[in-house]
Amino acid sequence: MDKKTIFSVEIYRNGKHNDSLIKMVTNHNEGLVTLTFAYITNYLHARFCEYPTIMPKVEMKESVGSSKTLEIIEDDKPTILITQKTVTDDTK
Repeated sequence: MDKKTIFSVEIYRNGKHNDSLIKMVTNHNEGLVTLTFAYITNYLHARFCEYPTIMPKVEMKESVGSSKTLEIIEDDKPTILITQKTVTDDTK
């Protein structure tokens, strides 16, 4: 059996980037694109560079354990937690 990476999302509160992040995760989990935490952090940095005066201050905290997580913090308040897991792909 093959292994694949999937992401899950926990939403803490509304955030400017939540809809985009959920769409990225969904597209990855459906096999339409390949997503990594590096792509997510680069996207958030690029959005801030594009609109520094209207985008909220974004901080990202990545942790590694049994599964990797990336917590998105806007204006000093957590908004969304993305968890990366490797699972067995038994659809093949």
